[in-house]
Amino acid sequence: MEIKLNIGLNTQEGKPLNKVDVISEILKLKHIYVVEAKEVIGTYKEEIEPTLFVNISYRTKSLSQLISEIESLTIALKQDCIAVVTPMGSFMTFNPDYNGERFRFDPSLFKE
Repeated sequence: MEIKLNIGLNTQEGKPLNKVDVISEILKLKHIYVVEAKEVIGTYKEEIEPTLFVNISYRTKSLSQLISEIESLTIALKQDCIAVVTPMGSFMTFNPDYNGERFRFDPSLFKE
């Protein structure tokens, strides 16, 4: 299954991530292979944020397992959330420790 992600390159601590750090964390996940990754300019909470667009191949069909994997990625990368586009729908996956507003996926903000 092809999955697309938008991952902000600013952490919760305000420290920047780079493309190599993000891809390294993604490759630690089960059943996930990176097909494409490129830096784009995104928006988070009405602020411009450098963002990594990642196209991955996910080798299982379980949406709940995918969500669990992306949640673990939010923790590892110290992200509030990650935008996810799948053939079954698009959504935001939030860090379990995030206490802010849990907003809906907005396709106009997703960058490829």
